[in-house]
Amino acid sequence: MEKLTPASRTQLLTKLIESFDLSELRIICFELGLIWDKLPSDTIDQKSVALIEICERNNIIEDLVKKCIVHRPSTLWRELVVFDVSQAEAEHIDEVSSLTGSISLSGNFSFLGDLVGRDKVTNNVTNLYVSDNVREGHYRIALNWDKKISLRGFDLASRNLEGVDLQGADLTEANLAETNLIRANLQNANLRLSNLNDANLSGSNLVNANFYQSNVTMKQLRFAARLRKAKLPDGKIYDGRFNLEADTTACSEDAYWYGSTVKLSGILLALVQHVVYPP
Repeated sequence: MEKLTPASRTQLLTKLIESFDLSELRIICFELGLIWDKLPSDTIDQKSVALIEICERNNIIEDLVKKCIVHRPSTLWRELVVFDVSQAEAEHIDEVSSLTGSISLSGNFSFLGDLVGRDKVTNNVTNLYVSDNVREGHYRIALNWDKKISLRGFDLASRNLEGVDLQGADLTEANLAETNLIRANLQNANLRLSNLNDANLSGSNLVNANFYQSNVTMKQLRFAARLRKAKLPDGKIYDGRFNLEADTTACSEDAYWYGSTVKLSGILLALVQHVVYPP
């Protein structure tokens, strides 16, 4: 059973009560496949308690948090969830070192990204959010990203990633709150469900980036260098409303290339016709 630590259980309960009313909580239960009427009481407090308990018993705390992120993406839900690990389990997953050096796990750990089973903990640190050591490991990997490792669920909050090349990176559900992404290359990056609260995107390349269901704002995006074909949080494609100079230049170059290609194709066709069907 995925059992939360007492402190984590209290924090999650408090945040559920603060963030949702009964009707919204009922929708989350429906999305999780749970029967609302089976949860005792009619108050938001007791319903929230029962919801956490049933999610623990059925090992779906992770699913509950994902639904909370969808409905309240600006809240750092991931940081509230810390699982209680027995001593035997702690010894079994004592070190996670492949990508970030030596990282010791003891007492408890939480997930950031897709949580794996207790008996399936691997060296893929995208599945863990445990300590400052892991956060430092996430940061080093992002700084020296080799385009092979998934950055899904990485905690990069408040880090300096100015000018870093993350083109095509999978940053789904990543924590990028207050991160310096000035002039970063995020072209084709997947930032779905990511936390970009107060992240600095000035001068960044966001061409074809996916911000669907993230909490990025138009105020942040308007300072980017490029936004062509980017998918916005509401699922719509960026419509050019900010008239970004780099986007305009790129569109002009694309149009010139297209026009030149069409013209060249016409010339080649005329030559072929001249050879095949001489006058």
